[in-house]
Amino acid sequence: MAKDTGRDKVWSYAMQRAINDAEYGDHEIKLKYVRNNIVNPPSDRTIRDVLNTMAQQGWLQKEKPQSRTWRAGEALQYVELEELPGPQTADVNALWE
Repeated sequence: MAKDTGRDKVWSYAMQRAINDAEYGDHEIKLKYVRNNIVNPPSDRTIRDVLNTMAQQGWLQKEKPQSRTWRAGEALQYVELEELPGPQTADVNALWE
């Protein structure tokens, strides 16, 4: 059975926001949004590390190098968003209760 770690929660929430951003725009991802929208969130350092890793891999992008705001990255343009199961409509908190 898989463990649902704090990093997993951050990744799932960020992907949900990024998919909505890619489809509809105006869904920036800020550290405080992640912290306030996840049940039992990990530390801010872990949240930043996950978001920066996602940016490094192209799933997210930072608005500015020192910014604490991320948006959908270029990698999402290659994903057929309408065919993805769940994340674009899922309540991410329900996944972790």
